[in-house]
Amino acid sequence: MNNYWNQKGLPHRGWTCDGVEELDAATFTCEMCAKENIRFVHRMNHPEGHSIGVGCVCAGHLTEQYHDMREMNRQAVSRANQKRYSKKQLEKSKAEWIQQPWVEFPFNAGIKKTKAIFAHWHNLNNSVWRYGYRILIDSQEVVKGRTMILAQAKAQIDQYIKNL
Repeated sequence: MNNYWNQKGLPHRGWTCDGVEELDAATFTCEMCAKENIRFVHRMNHPEGHSIGVGCVCAGHLTEQYHDMREMNRQAVSRANQKRYSKKQLEKSKAEWIQQPWVEFPFNAGIKKTKAIFAHWHNLNNSVWRYGYRILIDSQEVVKGRTMILAQAKAQIDQYIKNL
């Protein structure tokens, strides 16, 4: 890989950053300085038509906005950490879910809940045996359905949670 800082032809100033792309692993090599193992790639464009992917430090030099590029990188890292934390929390909630029994109430209703997952089933109409079920994850409804069989309502909910 070339080190474009030492070569003529590619402008060193006047670039704009279109955003920061997060990669799954630190496998990218900066196209400006050839530094390896970059995970957060700043996508840069120049008015002359050039387009490259660089690391945080080179992005700061190319735009002459050092603080802004560091802040963009910090925000990207923060989003990645939050996403990883959310996945861990969901896995923990799934493990709790599997261990918990359904809590059944009179009038053919029941619930099961963890910190992040809430699900319930109930008889929609006491004269007709039809069960409705609903799953909420972090207070957002993700599944809603109906069935004639109570065991099927519970099975649909459990199957969805296992496949998260």
